[in-house]
Amino acid sequence: MSVKDLAANFDRRMGRRVVISGHGSYRDGDAKVVVPHGKTLYFYVAHGVGLSNSVGMAVEGFDGGTPPAPYETFKGGDLVYNYLLTYPSNLTLNGTARNAKYDWITVSHAGQSVPLSVLFKDSRILAASEIHWAACRSKANWMKKSTHDAGAKLGKVAYAK
Repeated sequence: MSVKDLAANFDRRMGRRVVISGHGSYRDGDAKVVVPHGKTLYFYVAHGVGLSNSVGMAVEGFDGGTPPAPYETFKGGDLVYNYLLTYPSNLTLNGTARNAKYDWITVSHAGQSVPLSVLFKDSRILAASEIHWAACRSKANWMKKSTHDAGAKLGKVAYAK
């Protein structure tokens, strides 16, 4: 499928997708999680690699231009690393655009991170069929095991229509 076809197909599925945006990482020893049934999870960089801000902005910027092609895709039932989403300090995020065609999730407080297993329970993800991870997938050498917070506040920006 061409990038142009991907873009057209993406627009037809408007309202059934969510973009997860911020800093992303994983820790050695964390268990993998199962992608929920009926969901497809898209990553835009290989496992263990950082995502450039420009690519992250392009993933978030589905309201115009051509979205980047996913690097890797996981379907419901597949196992994935339990990546952590962390506050997007020093990043430019496009998810606040009023003309965004998706729901958008980020961590809204510095010092907090939320595991993918918790994000999978968010109502916006439960309602979506597509989940787009606009964050790094790099190893978190700097993060201690106890720093994630299952009760962290997630960004409430949601322009689904």
